[in-house]
Amino acid sequence: MIRLWPFGHREPAITEEILGWADEVWPARARQLPFSGSLAWILRAEDHPWRGALEESLRRLETRWSPAELGVLAAEPYFDPFPWQERLSQHAHLIPVTVTVLGACVVRHPPPDIDARLEARLRVVFANPYAPLTPHLQVQRGEIAFTTQPPPTLEDYLALLTLLEPTSAVLDVIERLVMGDLDAPVNGPPPHGIGRGAARGYEVHLGPLNQQVPALLERLFQHGRLGYEVFARAAHCMPFAIGNLSQRADPRWRAPQADLSPFLRTVRDYSGRLAWDLAQDLSEDNYHLLKQMRGLRGNQYLVQAARLHDRLRLGRLVWKDYRFSDGLESGIVHLAAAAVEPASAEEHAQLVADLRQVRPQTLKAMLPIAWRARAPILDALGWSHALPLVEQIVSTAGLESAGPLEETDVRNSPDPNNGVLDVAAVRAALAQAGDDTARQVLALFRSAQVGARNTVRLIEALAGWERAWVEQGLAKRNQIAVKAFGLLPLERGAEEVAERYLFLRAFAREARSFGPQRQASEQAAAQVALANLAQNAGYPDVVRLEWAMEARLGSAVAQPGEIRSIEGYEVEIALDGFRPEIRVRRGGRILKSVPAAVRKSPAYAELADTIKQMRDQAARLRATLEQMMGDGASLTAEDIAGILRLPLGRAMLASLVLVDETGALGMLADDGAALVTLDGGRLPLRAPLRVAHPYDLYQDGSLGEWQRAIVRRRIVQPFAQVFRELYLLTPAEQGTSPRSRRFAGQPLDAAVASRLFQARGWEMGQDEIARPRKRLASASLTAVFEFPDAGHFLAEHPAVTSGEIWFEPSHGMARDPVPLADVPPRLFSEVMRDADLVVSVAQRDGAVRLSPEGYQRRGELVQALLTELGLPNVTVDGHFARIQGRRADYRVHLGSGAIHIEPGNHLCIVPASWGTDADGLFLPFADEGDRQVSIVVSKILLLAQDDQITDPTILAQIQRVQQG
Repeated sequence: MIRLWPFGHREPAITEEILGWADEVWPARARQLPFSGSLAWILRAEDHPWRGALEESLRRLETRWSPAELGVLAAEPYFDPFPWQERLSQHAHLIPVTVTVLGACVVRHPPPDIDARLEARLRVVFANPYAPLTPHLQVQRGEIAFTTQPPPTLEDYLALLTLLEPTSAVLDVIERLVMGDLDAPVNGPPPHGIGRGAARGYEVHLGPLNQQVPALLERLFQHGRLGYEVFARAAHCMPFAIGNLSQRADPRWRAPQADLSPFLRTVRDYSGRLAWDLAQDLSEDNYHLLKQMRGLRGNQYLVQAARLHDRLRLGRLVWKDYRFSDGLESGIVHLAAAAVEPASAEEHAQLVADLRQVRPQTLKAMLPIAWRARAPILDALGWSHALPLVEQIVSTAGLESAGPLEETDVRNSPDPNNGVLDVAAVRAALAQAGDDTARQVLALFRSAQVGARNTVRLIEALAGWERAWVEQGLAKRNQIAVKAFGLLPLERGAEEVAERYLFLRAFAREARSFGPQRQASEQAAAQVALANLAQNAGYPDVVRLEWAMEARLGSAVAQPGEIRSIEGYEVEIALDGFRPEIRVRRGGRILKSVPAAVRKSPAYAELADTIKQMRDQAARLRATLEQMMGDGASLTAEDIAGILRLPLGRAMLASLVLVDETGALGMLADDGAALVTLDGGRLPLRAPLRVAHPYDLYQDGSLGEWQRAIVRRRIVQPFAQVFRELYLLTPAEQGTSPRSRRFAGQPLDAAVASRLFQARGWEMGQDEIARPRKRLASASLTAVFEFPDAGHFLAEHPAVTSGEIWFEPSHGMARDPVPLADVPPRLFSEVMRDADLVVSVAQRDGAVRLSPEGYQRRGELVQALLTELGLPNVTVDGHFARIQGRRADYRVHLGSGAIHIEPGNHLCIVPASWGTDADGLFLPFADEGDRQVSIVVSKILLLAQDDQITDPTILAQIQRVQQG
């Protein structure tokens, strides 16, 4: 039993009792309670893990004292805690536990004078916020360290008001608190280091008041005690608390389908009424309070803002950070921003009439701030012809769809759609507005800083008014200038389009030299610029622009098969699969290296530059076709003709399985006029076509047949198509839908994971929890991969753990995950493939771990290759290939390539040890990043013919096993 020294004339028997068994009842983790709010925290969650300890504590106390005695005994130390707490220098870790138990006693058995005790204590706290009521008690035990006042804190006492039985007396205390009657001047100066302090107690305690007052007001409402006068007085003495409460009533802060509770409807109505009262007599003394009234909606506020602005003869209004700025202008901005589009023609006409009573200068200042009422403001100005232009500004900047804390405007972003204009619509809007009005409208939106400044830049670039700024920005790699570059008027036709295309491709390539965040945003800026350029030049989309430019550029340089004579040598551009290269011959023999005389020739330099362009082209074509496969994008007859005009495009398209609109599968015939089916039949080419996804082949039941056919015909595909990993929705995922835990719980290297995500086109946004996102434009969905233990960005800490994956709508305010079964299977498979790549490669221990889909893909590939090669002594069994050799039996792991001589002896082989170039092995796809597949297959082929091995190191290992 812990003995406490008596203080005054009373011995605190209840605290002595609690401390006697606290260590026994409360688990060690529970003894590390927060300094405040513990009681409310535990009582409001019935399944709270420490609820049992609290109930056991109350049972013990109720066994010793009657309810009436217990309430009084607990109230004494709870409302006068410091004399006994300062005695606990050796047991400070139990102070929060003791306070929590005492508070629970007061809630369950309140003394008759609980309201008087509580109010008296609150008055002391507000009047003496800086008083050193407890000597500086510092105890480092666990996480407990009090340097000023231990609990109960003001937050505890305020929480008590929400937990006590709502008697009339308790509600009276709440009412007096929220109306400011308990506030008092602060006694004494603040301690050294706190600053100049505040004049009144409520100002010192803004934090707990802002947190608890909304709940107290709701309690008054529930018992019919929240009138407008109480609300208004609460707003005057605690504006931030009421502002936070009114924010909850703002429709932009909740899901569209969620209805306001009766309490929040009352808050909304009272906030609007108070805002209107303040607006009638706006002054330097009350505009701060006006700005705390959130969620205002109504054109009466706009009219009043216009009248105030007109009467005060103010100039421009600035939206940016107006909530944190001073001056009457910020209050007027707040009122003007409450404007709404009139609901009827009569309301529109009345609003126009009211607005015409003020100066045109006022209306111009209002237009960008009150953009929700843009039509009546423009009518009042006589600028109705500029409405389409304002609509384009609002939609492009994202003002309409942005949430309260979301950034608007075009910005530096990894989003490849951020900054893409509807060029035809903006051109038409500019033409309708006319130069003079358009310039004025754009200048107003830029100067008001409403979150459309960069949008204005883009529109001005399209109009041809910002060429100098764009050119200067390009030199500095300004990403907004890059996005605008594709919009500048084209003065030299197709030649200028090609020049811009090459510049933007080079810009994206040069971005690789920067860090991952900048690299992603710069590459996205180049993609936005290409999308703008495509529209500007009359192409339906970026893909068609790319094909047209590649065909144009390809026709201007040397072609594969072309031979030139340089310094007596024959120099040829040849295709090794899809990789262009230079071959030098002399006397009919291909030389292993380029002679110095050839290398120094200007003609050779020209060919080398051509090779570089062709390799870049090959990479772009490969990426485009792979993306089209994943998205399910269609190829028109014109698209196909454009691809076939490119030698590399023809080679790539001819190696892929295509599917027509009837679902028929085949490969392009040599003449490009038909599809050749598995059995060799010809189907007339019926566009549009798609690049078949493995899911198409799986659904058709022909995936295995196509795999065998590709291997048999020795076809190399530009990327893994028929041997691509296929991820189908599993029963487990159906059970956890709308979230998948397929790749959850894996410890990963954060930096490696971040790089892999960005390479696969995921956006690395910042949030309280890092959540890489990938936009799936074809389905208007966004894939989200959560990392619950990451920082604000994925690579903030070295190690992270993978979490759940889900899909949510890309547009609108709703962000609820969609059921996994509703996600298009192709897109589901591609997202899971990305996730598998990250989880497999970024393992914290550096190992590469294949998923079941990864092992299945390698097993299918090995089986197809070995069947074609006629090697019956090799079988695929789960994660292993088993080989019956002439010298021994072997087991090769399909993931790591590790080899064991049965029954369990390790065999060490590295590719260089048998002189085989693993990269030269036939594989049915040209993915450069999967060299490990070549190594695994090469080892299997070597061991399948182990009687032909001559390498002494390998033979010595095998012989040691044979000899025992």
